[in-house]
Amino acid sequence: MKKLVLLVLLFSTAIALQAQDESRLTLSINTIQVDNFHAYSINPTFEVALNDHWNLRYELGFGIRGNKKFYMHTPLTLPVGGLLFVAGIGSGGSFLNTLGILLMIAPEGVSFDIQLSDEFELSPYIDLNSCEYYLTPEYNTLKFRLSGDAGIAGRIHMSDRFCVSAYTSLTMLETYGLGLSGGVGIGYKFDL
Repeated sequence: MKKLVLLVLLFSTAIALQAQDESRLTLSINTIQVDNFHAYSINPTFEVALNDHWNLRYELGFGIRGNKKFYMHTPLTLPVGGLLFVAGIGSGGSFLNTLGILLMIAPEGVSFDIQLSDEFELSPYIDLNSCEYYLTPEYNTLKFRLSGDAGIAGRIHMSDRFCVSAYTSLTMLETYGLGLSGGVGIGYKFDL
């Protein structure tokens, strides 16, 4: 099992090191509206370039719902991996530690960059490894819902490194159904 995990880590590292394009870090102001679920958040998004077009997406979001209660967005496997990692430390289990780390680094989704000109690009994306946490207005109970997005981001490059972006997506939220989300942000491109 340890050899398989090592092989997966080495393969993932090799793919990441072959990245020919620049990775991105974006800070966005976002909103989500699905049925009566409404939230506003600030989301740092990290996209790791696999090649000139394909990226792995990681996104966190921290904010409030329409009822002024806490709201957070994470990849689904991030908190699950964290719990397994901590359980592995407590029980001395290297398998749980390794599985926890692999789940914590699993991407939320993928995007595909389409360069339309030197200054403008579009990036369709899909995020399937997502979840939302929020407090209920009645009892301040922490709730958890699975979610997913399919959308498109547009970027205008202001320089070689900086860009402004806007996105919109169709969002699926467990028990609430289908809705929309969108946002604007500023991004920085860099080589890994």
